[in-house]
Amino acid sequence: MSNIYSNFSGTDVTCTFTPYEPDTFMQMRLVNAVTTIMKKYFCIPSLESFEIIFDIKHDTPETFKQIRKIYIPALDVYWCQIIFQYAHEFCHLLIPEPISNHFRWFEEAICDLSSLFFLQVMAEKWISIFPEHANFQNSIIKYISNLTTGIPFPLESLSDTNSDIYSYLSNECYNRDLNRFFALQMLPIFSNHPILWTAVPQLCDGADSSSFLEYLQCWKHNTNQHYIDEIISKIYH
Repeated sequence: MSNIYSNFSGTDVTCTFTPYEPDTFMQMRLVNAVTTIMKKYFCIPSLESFEIIFDIKHDTPETFKQIRKIYIPALDVYWCQIIFQYAHEFCHLLIPEPISNHFRWFEEAICDLSSLFFLQVMAEKWISIFPEHANFQNSIIKYISNLTTGIPFPLESLSDTNSDIYSYLSNECYNRDLNRFFALQMLPIFSNHPILWTAVPQLCDGADSSSFLEYLQCWKHNTNQHYIDEIISKIYH
């Protein structure tokens, strides 16, 4: 196990590599680039220190907010996977408090959206950030095109607290296929209005909402982001 202390865009970060030392230099450059970009989109000038643990034996990517640790199990040679996993988990870390269990699926979907959105941003900026690896830009584009589109479901079913899909997601936040489909429906909205990322840290507000509509309206009220109306209109016609 090795620890490397660094500073990512004004944030103290510890990178731990276990159980072996891979290409630590490139891994750190990748997460540094994603950290810098995401802090800009989220409009976060400073952030409390945290630790990124690269551990191929950790079953899944995972974030522990209270102790500020992010686990990334992707191998060092899988650069796209590192970006994908880290953008998801860093998004979790930027939401400071837990979200009510029945809306946890929405946090997971937004973090999946973060992976999709910031993979695209990294593809656009890749040559300027990593000119010596310019050809890899095509690999990111191909990786994005090969991602699953998830399992479709009628978004309006989320407007009915008694619907099967609403009940299921309220109890199961880790259905990646449903989360991916929802994330892809949100992608055009966030692409057209990237300022919405500044509202994501406040997803933890509105914990006592009795319905998804009330939750979204509370999120809009707390952040004053009227583009959330476009999310609402996708579900509530």
